[in-house]
Amino acid sequence: RLEKDRKVIERLNKTIEAHVADSMFEITAMASEMAMSERALQRKLKALTGQTPIQYLRKYRLRKSVALLRDGMQVSLAAESVGFSSPAYFTSRFREEFGEPPTHFMGRNSD
Repeated sequence: RLEKDRKVIERLNKTIEAHVADSMFEITAMASEMAMSERALQRKLKALTGQTPIQYLRKYRLRKSVALLRDGMQVSLAAESVGFSSPAYFTSRFREEFGEPPTHFMGRNSD
């Protein structure tokens, strides 16, 4: 069972990675790519991670943006690169997730 659950998360991460820059990529497409119904994906992800698919996708994108910012990418470009269509929305979600604005991560190569 644990191995099966790990593979589901692995497959989900690969699916998200393939579409990370697409701001229109959301639960319908995610479920379709995972060959699951939206409801089945919601239940599975909630059971495995405690998060909804949208929360999981947002956190995935935000974590990925940290690496881009640390490499010196501008906030607006990093936001776009991870699928946020609005730099302001990206900044507010980033601050909510990490407790500081994305500019504090720019050029910082380690914690």
